[in-house]
Amino acid sequence: MTTTAGTGRKILLVTDKRERCHPLAALLRHDNYYVKEVRDEQEALIILQEEQFDLVILAGVAEAAIRTKIEQTSPKDQIIVVTTQNRKTTIDNQAELISVSQLKQMIDYASEKQRLLHNISSSVRRLEQLQQAILKVATTILTESNIDHILQIIVDTVVLHSNFPRAALSLYDLSLPSPIDGKVCTVVAAGISPQDIQRRMENRGLSPHDRHYLFTKEFEYGPAYYVPHAKTPWQNPHGAQGKAMTAGWHRDDLLLIPLRSEKGIIGHLSIDAPHDGGNIPTIAALEPIGILVNMAALAIERVYRLQQLEKLQERLHQFYDFGQIMIDAVNIPTLLESTLHRLQDYFAYDFGAIWLKESNELVARAVVAVVDPAGDEWITTGTRISLDDQGVIPWVARQGTLLVIPDVSEDERHSRLCRTAHSEVIIPMIDKEEIIGLMQMESKRLAYFTQEDVKFLTAVASQLTSGIVNLRRHDELQRIYTFSQQLAQIDTLFELTEITLDWLDEHFGYYLTAILLKEGSELIVLGLRRLETSQRVKVKDKFSFDRGIVGWVAKHRESVIVDDVTKNDRYVLGYGETRSELAVPIIHREKLLGVLNIESAQLARFDAQDRQVAESIASILAVAISNICAQEELRRQAIHDALTGLYNRHYFNIIIDQELARTDRYNRPLSFMMIDIDELKRVNDKFGHLKGDEVLQRVADILQKNVRSTDRVIRYGGDEFLILLPETKEGEIELIARRLKEHVQQLSHDLFCSQLNIGLSIGSVTRQANDKQELEKLLREADRLMYEDKDRNKYAR
Repeated sequence: MTTTAGTGRKILLVTDKRERCHPLAALLRHDNYYVKEVRDEQEALIILQEEQFDLVILAGVAEAAIRTKIEQTSPKDQIIVVTTQNRKTTIDNQAELISVSQLKQMIDYASEKQRLLHNISSSVRRLEQLQQAILKVATTILTESNIDHILQIIVDTVVLHSNFPRAALSLYDLSLPSPIDGKVCTVVAAGISPQDIQRRMENRGLSPHDRHYLFTKEFEYGPAYYVPHAKTPWQNPHGAQGKAMTAGWHRDDLLLIPLRSEKGIIGHLSIDAPHDGGNIPTIAALEPIGILVNMAALAIERVYRLQQLEKLQERLHQFYDFGQIMIDAVNIPTLLESTLHRLQDYFAYDFGAIWLKESNELVARAVVAVVDPAGDEWITTGTRISLDDQGVIPWVARQGTLLVIPDVSEDERHSRLCRTAHSEVIIPMIDKEEIIGLMQMESKRLAYFTQEDVKFLTAVASQLTSGIVNLRRHDELQRIYTFSQQLAQIDTLFELTEITLDWLDEHFGYYLTAILLKEGSELIVLGLRRLETSQRVKVKDKFSFDRGIVGWVAKHRESVIVDDVTKNDRYVLGYGETRSELAVPIIHREKLLGVLNIESAQLARFDAQDRQVAESIASILAVAISNICAQEELRRQAIHDALTGLYNRHYFNIIIDQELARTDRYNRPLSFMMIDIDELKRVNDKFGHLKGDEVLQRVADILQKNVRSTDRVIRYGGDEFLILLPETKEGEIELIARRLKEHVQQLSHDLFCSQLNIGLSIGSVTRQANDKQELEKLLREADRLMYEDKDRNKYAR
């Protein structure tokens, strides 16, 4: 230690009453010491009570007695005892002779010793104050309900009551399962300028990689982590950078105390160079701060959990609101608009849209924009995007996964429709593993949508999906009712089949639909939809009850859903891309009428709701088919003879005018052949009317089989028949009559009536086109010719 002049130290010089130490006082004053000289020990004690001195020098006094009194009066003052004997000096009762310069050196040493003791005393006092402050703030932070306030209390307490003039507390993203891997959400500081805080936020604080590097065993230092500036892995400092550079502490050194909770490290306190000369703080000095920080972590976690509970309550209330929207919505457009507006109230986004999938396109069915659209390419309601297009909207639809974009400028997939938007979230709406639409929101702020927001929006999207599906099913029921009303007006099976298949294709978009009608012990395909020319099953194909899934349904009269037809042995390949199938029996009053078959190219496409819809349609079809069949039976009975199955005279009266008009229009002849059965009366008399009926049936069958399909055979009355033969000349009629007679002549032998001569009497006339002769006259002529033939037959027998 060297003597330093000009220190200005304040010294009390106490001398013996018998000897004044003017040379010593003068020498000290010459070196700029402030010296107050007293000769009376009592006076010295009074002065020490009133004033503060750096040193007390006792010169030539009864040092033992006065020293004890001075130490009792002013224990903090440093005392140097100087004894002058024969111009020699003794210091602190040491018997060595010292020079005046050595005395000054000892004064400097005593002063430095006093300063160090003072610093130690100050550190002890600050430590005691910090401990007391911890006790005081503990109650405050543990009852505080604002996280920012807790953080501010911590940094203020550290700066005010500890040895560190600068402190900054960084809090990570608490919404993450592991906050240490998240971004810095909040920075609160004390003793640091706003500019420094702003720079820290712009640098985004310590990255997750930096945190994992720093919070390791290598840098552990009691409750803190101390990283010398030479070992920091970055160029720009992240901590609370210090002002002073000392031998013990570099301003770029990093001293961090982590905030620990059940989730691990949730933040850190960064503190800077201590007051006491810039030495590295001791672990003992850091431990109270570590306790304070841990208390803060507990308080923050408590407040965060309370906030999460409050948010949960708010979310539940919001979900209730959305539930009301679902209940109140009368149609899908109203549901979509209400949902977007309510979400805008909650999240204050700048642009929102709900897209619905229609065929191979996405259509914007609801759009809400609240930012200035000037200069932006805004979509509008009705905008269409192909699923094959580029951009994030089709991408999410194809992938079926949600997408959160904190910064759209960094996402190559983003073809921004709104240039003022900077962050975006797109959530798919999926029903039965099939995309039905997307919910999209954008904000002009970066990283606007948090993980909690995304969770809530995902739940809303699920709820919205259910609402859309329910409304669609309600619409389905309404359409089914309208469909049933439409079918009630149909009177042919062909028309019923065509309308039903068209309706199913239009409203449900199934990959394949088919209606099969029961004929005897088989099913016949009446109609198909949405199959290419390469399909293996075609209209009029037949299935036995032991073939295919439809055959099993017909045999067991039960509906069936096949999630994967490739794993079902009963499946009959109709089209190569079919993967799932739904087949429903068509039953009316316990009578099987047919099967409704629906197929899809998607695995597990059908569920219980689809089965219910298909069964409803099948029930409607059953009633319609039954009505059509009943009507056809009534019409058939009205125009057919009950015994022979031939057309009756009523039918002849209905169609004859049309036939006459047709022959006139096309300039073609029309022939009439009147026929009577010979010996029928004798058959009735000898064998009974049942045998006579059998003869009538056999003759009717011969007549029907031996004329053309365009000819019509009519039971005209009793045992008389009339055949209409369009475009038949007179010469051709003779050949037909001869053939008919030959076949009927075999009946006597076939019916075991060989003693009777069953035969035919035939008379025919031909009407040329535009013949003005009356129909009755033509028929009378044919009847007359028939009786002439009957007479000839009698003579021939």
